[in-house]
Amino acid sequence: MSTSKVSGKEFSQFHGYFRFIVQWDKSYFTPRNLSHVRTVLEWVSYYENLKKYEIDHKKSSGAYLWVFTIEDAKAFRMWLALSPEERKKTGIESKKTPGGTIILPPGIKLEVKNPQLPKISDQDNDILQMVISGLNAPEDMIIGKAGSYGSTKVSRGPQSDRISDEIEYLERFLRYDFWRHVFFLCSSKSNFPKTFKREEVIDFKNKKPVKKKIDREPHELLDFTFPVSEIQDLESVSRALLGVKHGNVNNTLGISHKTISKRLGIGDWDRQRRITAMEEERYPKLQIEVDQESVQERTEGEPSKKEGRVSEKKEESSVKKTNKAQDKKSSE
Repeated sequence: MSTSKVSGKEFSQFHGYFRFIVQWDKSYFTPRNLSHVRTVLEWVSYYENLKKYEIDHKKSSGAYLWVFTIEDAKAFRMWLALSPEERKKTGIESKKTPGGTIILPPGIKLEVKNPQLPKISDQDNDILQMVISGLNAPEDMIIGKAGSYGSTKVSRGPQSDRISDEIEYLERFLRYDFWRHVFFLCSSKSNFPKTFKREEVIDFKNKKPVKKKIDREPHELLDFTFPVSEIQDLESVSRALLGVKHGNVNNTLGISHKTISKRLGIGDWDRQRRITAMEEERYPKLQIEVDQESVQERTEGEPSKKEGRVSEKKEESSVKKTNKAQDKKSSE
């Protein structure tokens, strides 16, 4: 604390403090990270151990053993009496290759045995669900494997709400906890104004807007633009806000363009309008979509039946005229 204070009148109104710390709790009720992380790590450890056991289980399933059974004691004594070179010729002690051939002496039987273990894969889904519930995210986003279409679609709504909540928390933090304090320090230490006059519509009288200049603090005039998450159903939101075969909310409800653009992820609507005005003044005008479609239909579209008949008649008449002119020249 002492390193953040100085002596003098310059910072006396702040009790001598010249360094400030902003803490972001995101909400009034801040959960402890210890219990959240501990719950997730505990079940992740269980899941990791189960996967290790499953690997050992699969290794055991792939194990095998060559079993030679000597059914006669005489044959066993004969086998012991063989020299090392003679034993190699029998192929019993040599390495077995798939598809190979081995000739056994009389009285010896060969078997290949491997353990018959039960299947244990996909038996630990409950452990995985505990991990997913602790992480508070959809299953397909955590393990990278999409489930059924219905379950994936249902999980998108809550996840979209979580993202919207995080964006709203961040915007409030930037506006009220960060920039509000920054502007306060600027106005206290310099000639930066504490408020700005802004003309706004405060009421309607005889269906006409009543305007008045209102004092607004600097942090209230800020606009923030955040990335639009692909997890959100932007198509449905756009259809509802911009209209498809029905009136949009701007014309039917009188909702401002700024609110609509914010719902679409464009927070700096005022700046975008200024850029558009500059582009319209600087660059040549573009054809509207209706004109482009009509031009494309006239140039690239197939002619109608009536137009085709008219063109055929014109061609026939022109051919007749040329034939008559040629006959006239030949008779002369």
